[in-house]
Amino acid sequence: MNLPASEKMAAPRYQDLRGADLPTRREPGVEIRLLSGSSGGVSSPTLNHVPVAAIDARMDDGATFEHELEAAANAFLLVLEGSAISGDKSGLSPRASWLG
Repeated sequence: MNLPASEKMAAPRYQDLRGADLPTRREPGVEIRLLSGSSGGVSSPTLNHVPVAAIDARMDDGATFEHELEAAANAFLLVLEGSAISGDKSGLSPRASWLG
């Protein structure tokens, strides 16, 4: 990761994350574990040099949830099983909606 100039010489560090200890956000038909960052008012204790959100979402068929993104954020979605629809219908909002 290319850090900002002010962080270039930051000491490397390691943080052990255990699945059972991760903060969890629950919505109807959705369980979201936060590996890093925050979502829906739930935040992970992960220490980052730059803002990074990483979530593990498990969804029932037809369930939906929204995750707010900063306007300049980049994002990707990896679907391990099933299918998903992502994005705001207008294409203009920094908010992403996922349909499981």
